[in-house]
Amino acid sequence: MTNQDTPATQDTPPRPRYSGGLDYWNFVDHVRGRLAAESPDSDHAATAVILALVRGASTFSNTMESTIHRPAGRSWAGYQLLYTLWLAGDMYPSEAATLTGMSRAAVSGLTAKMTEEGILTKVPAPEDGRSHLLHLTDAGVTEARTLYERQNTQETRWADALTPEERSILLILMDKLLSGTAATEARQRR
Repeated sequence: MTNQDTPATQDTPPRPRYSGGLDYWNFVDHVRGRLAAESPDSDHAATAVILALVRGASTFSNTMESTIHRPAGRSWAGYQLLYTLWLAGDMYPSEAATLTGMSRAAVSGLTAKMTEEGILTKVPAPEDGRSHLLHLTDAGVTEARTLYERQNTQETRWADALTPEERSILLILMDKLLSGTAATEARQRR
């Protein structure tokens, strides 16, 4: 065993030790190459596509949260709720959960906090006096718009890496990917 190997146990053979040289992005290519050796019959390209998609989305949302939303006292999830209510209008908490991709419990927690802050109110649903709709106050609308404008500046910087045609192609491909069988089944399970 070399000093670059981790010790074997009774159940596992020695594994190579990470020797550096990878970063968050080139790890996707590394994974693809390693999977060719470790799992030759698997679909390495599919893994690379999904891993790049997840890493890209995660990097973007983490960057927006740390540079825009947290300094403004809001989380990424809080911004998503504000943004959704701002652009879609008053809605039931269950509808907000669906549109934001959050659980009902997460929406409930955010609603309580934002109501206390005066950003959001609950208004009686016109068709059912017992139910309530989530409604942004004027302060909530102002905050949603302000945060969106800050974020859109960054979105534009990120998207400037692509030509207008490449942006259109990416949107077409994302729509196709998210309309596929696996994505549709995942949405139905929510």
